[in-house]
Amino acid sequence: MVRLGALLLAAMSAGCAARERAALVAQPSALAQHAPEATAPPPPVKVPVQTIEQLDPQLNAALAALLAHPSAESYRHVAAQYARLRIFDVADKYLSTAIDADRHNASLYDARARVRRDAGLPAFGLGDAYRAWHFAPTAEAATTLGTLFEGLGQ
Repeated sequence: MVRLGALLLAAMSAGCAARERAALVAQPSALAQHAPEATAPPPPVKVPVQTIEQLDPQLNAALAALLAHPSAESYRHVAAQYARLRIFDVADKYLSTAIDADRHNASLYDARARVRRDAGLPAFGLGDAYRAWHFAPTAEAATTLGTLFEGLGQ
């Protein structure tokens, strides 16, 4: 009987403790009452992003001409605009696409060799300079080859 009474007493006190914990959770603490209310962070400011293609009218016109009439020459013209803006990686990609369209065009190889030279990579332009010279041994091709060797310190 004593055991049953002790068990009953424990069960009743456990119930009281649970009610007290629930009451504490339901009541805000003194700190919470005095703390400023948390607000959600303000939404990020949306700044309109403009690209170089939108800002430069010559590049924009070259891209429009490329869309209207895609050709190796159109790709070369777009590449020349990117090179003028000193965006050499994109210029190189457009020249590579132009060369894929016209594999025997010496001026395309010469242009890509010059872009690589201007990007500070003259060694990567040598193959194109030799191809330009092969397809059209002109003074322009010789000049490009010479400036590549100069860039290499030779």
